[in-house]
Amino acid sequence: MRAPDPLAGWSSSAPAQCLPVNWSPHSIEQYVSRIREMPLDDARRELSRLLATAVVTRERPEWLPDRGAHAFMRVGDDIALPLWKNERGELVAATVLIRNMPPSESDRERTSARRRTARAGKRASRLAQKHRGGRRYLAPVLDHNA
Repeated sequence: MRAPDPLAGWSSSAPAQCLPVNWSPHSIEQYVSRIREMPLDDARRELSRLLATAVVTRERPEWLPDRGAHAFMRVGDDIALPLWKNERGELVAATVLIRNMPPSESDRERTSARRRTARAGKRASRLAQKHRGGRRYLAPVLDHNA
């Protein structure tokens, strides 16, 4: 039996306390890392207390890239938690994002990896253009016996 959709019956936004929101381990770690240093159990309790003042909305904050989240838990104007539906249909906060947050080391590493891959693709494309009529381009070979 499929779980009821937690977003059914509301059009754009609702008080977060009206919806059951679960916390992924990553979202708790990011809360500790980005918002306030504390033990993880305390962070989980504090996130649950934030539900009293937060709003859940289907509208993505303008400062966030579109990653396909089902909804967003907003805490003020500068904090957003993207919400995804898990296999049971429950809303789960995936991470904690802050407006104008500098990229993390892992974000920088992913960007560098994408750029390296793009450069490698361009090099491969240039080499492919050197192929003539399906043959591979080879530099002239000197005949040392001549």
